[in-house]
Amino acid sequence: MNLRKKILNTVRRWDDHLHEAWGPCRILFVISNEIGLASQLPVARILAKSPQFSVRFAFDSEESKLKGIGSGEQDFIEKRKVNRRLATFRKWHYVFHTDVNRFYCRRNAVHALLPHGSAFGNTPKSEDRSLMKRDYRTYAVAQPQINLNLAVSRASIDFSFQIAAEIMSQRNKLHFAAGSPKTDQIFQRRNAPDSDRRVQFLAEMGLSPDDHIILITSHWTENSLLRTLGLDFVRSIATAFPNYKIILFGHSILWDKTRRDLGSKILEMRRQSRSLLDEFSNIRVYRNHLNASQVIDIAELVIVDYSSIIVESCAWDKPLIRLVTPQIQFENQILAQIFDDAMINFDTVESCIEAINSYLFNGDNKKQARKVLVDYFLANQGTSAISIANIVMNAGKVSGMNSPGWKRLTEMSIRYHPNAGSNI
Repeated sequence: MNLRKKILNTVRRWDDHLHEAWGPCRILFVISNEIGLASQLPVARILAKSPQFSVRFAFDSEESKLKGIGSGEQDFIEKRKVNRRLATFRKWHYVFHTDVNRFYCRRNAVHALLPHGSAFGNTPKSEDRSLMKRDYRTYAVAQPQINLNLAVSRASIDFSFQIAAEIMSQRNKLHFAAGSPKTDQIFQRRNAPDSDRRVQFLAEMGLSPDDHIILITSHWTENSLLRTLGLDFVRSIATAFPNYKIILFGHSILWDKTRRDLGSKILEMRRQSRSLLDEFSNIRVYRNHLNASQVIDIAELVIVDYSSIIVESCAWDKPLIRLVTPQIQFENQILAQIFDDAMINFDTVESCIEAINSYLFNGDNKKQARKVLVDYFLANQGTSAISIANIVMNAGKVSGMNSPGWKRLTEMSIRYHPNAGSNI
């Protein structure tokens, strides 16, 4: 170790000691996109209520990614926003991420990974065996700076160990079956429905409580619904079911004009999306991922591919019709079977229309299978944000593995035997 590094390490240790002895617990949420922010906000709101925590937000890159979010969320963030460059120099105890990003802290901190989506292992199997292609969640946890894996469930942790045991077993990585904070409101609203809120949301979209709604969703990756079938699929569904309102709700990257690498169908979709609304009075396009749970709630059934919105739809107990093609195969066969059991599959426009008619005329027989899926994917149903906040509250101020609080974090985590891959 050279002299410069020794001096920096000594300064950082004194910095850690000083800020762990005095002042509030400093927490930073690094915002990458709306989808991740939907998991960050519930945790941030809980921690911000306590005077022992100082909660701040910084963007990992462009703030324009959050255009269109509600005024309440915007105000909450604006009051606590810090400049990205300044944030890299400030002292933090916990830094919460949801995605792989380039945000770099120059002082010691515990870096935690919240769920981006509510699923794992749902990336179609690829000849590319890189960790990123096998499972984005595991790839994100594997990043060197990540210390706390706040996974959606124990099954998610098991899956990460199956495909990257050596990295997951590193001493600087602790694992928690935390759940998905963005789904808390789903379970809470199912137990205590808010009809006024639902009616208001429908009105904002130009809909009424009497409307029957089919929600069409799509991931952004190569084999996703819209990149496979395009807007013609949406037109066909709208034509086949003129008495239904069709809501198109695609991944935010699909609408990101800076991404011109998604193929001609998506570029054409962006150009045609406005004319589509003029062409069909029963089509709506919705893009606010902070309100994903609300748009699922108003749907009678949901058309999906392999996006993690499947889990949120099942949490709402919505019937699902899923695109399945030869290119969509999963590495985890348990997960594949759970998906198959919970949904009706289709591979063409015609078979999708047939599946919708089957549901309309024969009813829904997948209710129990959807519950199995939800229980497999989601721990702490309805209380995930509180559970994560409690981890921080119980551990207190921690700056890394050399902090006394690291032992408390370790004791709360799920510990694995590096060979057996099982809980100790």
